[in-house]
Amino acid sequence: MDSIYFDENNMARIKALMKVKGHALSYNIGNINSYFSHFSNVVDIPLSYIINDEISNSLHRGPITQLLTECLACQDDEISTSVMDMKDLFVNRADFLVGSLLLDFNVNAFSTFERWMCSAYDFIKPKYQSSNTKKKKLIKYIKKYNLTVSMEVNDETKTNPVENEATNDHVENERNLILSKIMNECSNYESSMEKIKFVLKKVAEKYEPYKTRKQDLELIEFLSKVRNTVHTGGFNLTNNNYSITISDEVYTLNSGEGFKSKNHAQSIILWNKIIDIYTYVYVFINENFPQKSYDGILYNVVLEDDE
Repeated sequence: MDSIYFDENNMARIKALMKVKGHALSYNIGNINSYFSHFSNVVDIPLSYIINDEISNSLHRGPITQLLTECLACQDDEISTSVMDMKDLFVNRADFLVGSLLLDFNVNAFSTFERWMCSAYDFIKPKYQSSNTKKKKLIKYIKKYNLTVSMEVNDETKTNPVENEATNDHVENERNLILSKIMNECSNYESSMEKIKFVLKKVAEKYEPYKTRKQDLELIEFLSKVRNTVHTGGFNLTNNNYSITISDEVYTLNSGEGFKSKNHAQSIILWNKIIDIYTYVYVFINENFPQKSYDGILYNVVLEDDE
């Protein structure tokens, strides 16, 4: 049998995906559905794709040629058009395929973390008295809005019409600004990021070993911006540049660009940090709340069939 040689870059991606999958599963216990098993499932799609792609690549794409030839035998115009594009895809757009695949992975990986962190928030939030931060902000803005009434120039107090108009324009702009702040900052709606911040704040307060909340939030907020590029084709279409340095490795999401790192394998390994962050949440809830409360928060037991 002829020797088979594998592409160095694809092998690095496969090993990186296996590493984060194994890291997550090392925290999973028994036959349960948890964040760790959920994350492992997310890894399975890109991992199986890249493994199959590398097997095909090592065989010089022979089976793909045969498969596409069989599709052409259907003599369907739409299938024929697709086959021509697929030939170009495998030859000239391999990097595009990998980039798209890993964008989906980043989106799914963050969404998985977000789902389990929000479940943790929903569970622990009633245990803590509200700080009424939004209520306090609302009262402050209402007072500011009411003060603008005394600033407005009416028919009884007007002197210079030009100055009066300029003053009233300023007052109207000030009111609009205050109303905008009320709508954006005082809503009862709590974003996923607000929930994540709350959970990590409580973990940092109550669980002594956890000491990296500030750095962790920077990473989470960066990856949330990466996840949000799913709405813009993988590109950052804002005017802002974002970057973060983890263990001397730089990750960027610059304006007009996609998520970049030294290589794809390095960006995959970054998710080990997120897994580690969640382990603190897992242990915190495990140690501070009754076991009967775990269901749906930390994990769900998967019942096996009797057969």
